[in-house]
Amino acid sequence: MIARNSAFTYKGQAVDVRTVSRELGVRYVVEGSVRRAGTRVRVVAQLIDALTGEHIWAEKYDRVVEDIFDLQDEVARAVVVAMAPQIEVPEASRARRVRPDNLSAYALAQRGWAVASASDMAYDHSPRDEAFRWATQALALDAGCALALRTIALVQWWHAYHNTTESMPETITQGLVAATRALALDHGDHHARRWRAQLLFMAGQPDDGLAELRKAHQINPNCALTLSWLGCYEATTGDESKGVPYALDALRLSPRDPSRAAFLAVLGFAHFATGDYAAAVEAAQTALREAPGSPIPHVVGAISWVGVGEIAMAQVEFQRLVQIAPRLAEARLAGRWLSARPRYLQRAHTFLRIAAGMEDPHAADALR
Repeated sequence: MIARNSAFTYKGQAVDVRTVSRELGVRYVVEGSVRRAGTRVRVVAQLIDALTGEHIWAEKYDRVVEDIFDLQDEVARAVVVAMAPQIEVPEASRARRVRPDNLSAYALAQRGWAVASASDMAYDHSPRDEAFRWATQALALDAGCALALRTIALVQWWHAYHNTTESMPETITQGLVAATRALALDHGDHHARRWRAQLLFMAGQPDDGLAELRKAHQINPNCALTLSWLGCYEATTGDESKGVPYALDALRLSPRDPSRAAFLAVLGFAHFATGDYAAAVEAAQTALREAPGSPIPHVVGAISWVGVGEIAMAQVEFQRLVQIAPRLAEARLAGRWLSARPRYLQRAHTFLRIAAGMEDPHAADALR
């Protein structure tokens, strides 16, 4: 991050961003404009890869001027939150193009993190296995590489979630150890804390997991992914009334986030928790349009269609789930849900069994 005084030397000049990159030593440039008409102001910002001149992201913000300082804080926060995930995508692509024998421990870990993050909702475990290899190689070079440890925690969480592991206890333990070590190196790493929280849920420690996830959000309230997952666990385990608002806030915080489909799936689970099954179906369908190969929206869809009484639609969703992610379907049919609330567990489990044709549809009547 370059100091504002250095950046302001270019104010009012038509300067090629490549020149800015060379003179200031930066890879990305944020440029924009502010226009005011009466009490309204429009801020336009765009993110540019300063090495190539490529436009990565752009957005405009229309606001009413009441307190100029509050407005500055609001727009700055909005730009930072929206911009952060957009930088990760080109950085991930760049890291994957570099020859492995030219990579440092951090660069190896960065490659692993990028691979794992890009496939977060995917059932296919091969990207996670690849990410694990990069992270392990990074740790072989530097046992104190926090990003590599965080990557292992992320990988093991998704293995546990999708049930793509031969030893659930070993997977959860390995993920928790990695996340705990990452936090010992950097107490403020909200990513590591988020994955540690979710692994605690997997380990059957929902109270500890929820406390840890709330702390991750406190550390970085601008992280939309953390807020989304917090919405999920508040809805299914904590304060149910916060689930949907948090999930919606995450979508508003980062409307173009690469993990938007995951945010929508979480919103679906949160609506299901409150009994708004029609809204849950809508969220699941929107998530599927954005990530058609992901199995998680099919889980939401299957149980939510039963909620609205459309059993045939629920059966279609369940069959698609089995085709895409048989071991995930197996885990949920076995009663493994990320919730500590008995009523939620009973509804989700019963509704999925109905979608699977394993239980009489009338069993849902008393639970709706």
